[in-house]
Amino acid sequence: GTSEIRAGIEMCSNERTKLVSFNDKVYFAGDDGTGAGCELYESNGTVAGTKIVGDLKPGGGNSEPKQFTVVGDKLYCVTTDGIDHILWMSDGTTGNATKVKTIPIHHIYALTKSNDKLYFSSNDELWITDGTITTMIKDINPGVYTHMLHGHTAVDNKLYFTADDGTHGRELWVSDGTVDGTKMVSEIQDDNYADYPVIYGGLNGKVVFHTMDSSLAKMWVSDGEATGTTVIAEESVNRYGE
Repeated sequence: GTSEIRAGIEMCSNERTKLVSFNDKVYFAGDDGTGAGCELYESNGTVAGTKIVGDLKPGGGNSEPKQFTVVGDKLYCVTTDGIDHILWMSDGTTGNATKVKTIPIHHIYALTKSNDKLYFSSNDELWITDGTITTMIKDINPGVYTHMLHGHTAVDNKLYFTADDGTHGRELWVSDGTVDGTKMVSEIQDDNYADYPVIYGGLNGKVVFHTMDSSLAKMWVSDGEATGTTVIAEESVNRYGE
């Protein structure tokens, strides 16, 4: 049968349908109406075990936790205090939620697990953390705040994404978590009418992505090196009816 676990807790934030499983419990953004606001909750399926993990914005404001991501024995989420955006980590213990990184004003987005680390982005910056040490790997286009990174996908201990460095346009990038290992894979799009690459996922240790220019739609695979980036299918297109 189906029964209500605990009355009075409303799922909240823009991820109101998001439940994440971690350490034999589920975690979600909830509001019990007692004044704490929209905060991080956990449930083990019992009344007593459905409770707030931490008031991440004390004083009745809504922290609105979102982007729940599990990496090993850690649960990460992102909140806002109305101005800054904050990355949090919890081991699932009630009351144990730790600030990992605060980014002034700008959003934290695209939390992605790879090789037991958490990658995330803010504007066109790529960051990495193990929950203790948090490092900006690279600012792809310094001083520019509109060229977001897209398509974060972990394949074979590498992170793939698309980025615009201000010189080559939006291209496929790869990172192994180091500065030297974070680079543009290849300048694939040299057509002024080209769309930027769209990442679909991984296949046999390689990333699969799609491009389209004024005359051809192409499906590619890449191992993160220019020499290992090849077209596996293509189709003629006539996008502009010329």
